[in-house]
Amino acid sequence: MRVLKHNLAVAVVMATSVHVDVAVAASQCRNLPTAELERHIQEYVVRPSIARKYQADNLEIVTKEADYNPAAGIWMVPFYMLQQGKRTQRFFALVECDGRVELSRDQTFKP
Repeated sequence: MRVLKHNLAVAVVMATSVHVDVAVAASQCRNLPTAELERHIQEYVVRPSIARKYQADNLEIVTKEADYNPAAGIWMVPFYMLQQGKRTQRFFALVECDGRVELSRDQTFKP
């Protein structure tokens, strides 16, 4: 019985520690500077596999419309790909706090 109580106490302490770590990480992610969000998106878009598929001269990242989802722990940041100064495509970048990025293309966007 004593071993069981000890193991239960250790489990509670570990669970509390993990909860606090997650809360701290979420708070830090929510306060991520917009410059860092932009950097993550730009680094992702210049990858050869992306750059080859979507031609663009520049990006217009709309950080004013960026939204943080605390449940998922990600930022959703809309941005446009530009060619000769004109918006050609709209994307939503899903940016995780560790810098990982996924793109979703807005198929309803009309240039």
